[in-house]
Amino acid sequence: MSYSITACGPSSVRAVRDCVVCDGDTPMVGRYGYWYGTVLTCIGCGSVYDTEWDFGHPDPNARGSAEERAAEAAARWDSATPLEEEQLHQEELYRTKE
Repeated sequence: MSYSITACGPSSVRAVRDCVVCDGDTPMVGRYGYWYGTVLTCIGCGSVYDTEWDFGHPDPNARGSAEERAAEAAARWDSATPLEEEQLHQEELYRTKE
């Protein structure tokens, strides 16, 4: 018998990563996707990074202005779950369903 489980992560995750626009480690907030990778937005400049495909380069097609994205990310920082903690949680859920 096989079971299908859909596990939803938190609304936001946070991490400190290197931003090429800000030229250094900056706080970033995004959405964690177990299967699709995590998309993080830099609080300093609003650049959007896809951690799964090409983290070193910001996404030039991100929606909205950089200022709006940075302000939204900053507003979500305090309520966001640390990214590494959420990754561990999702991996544990995946292991228990096998």
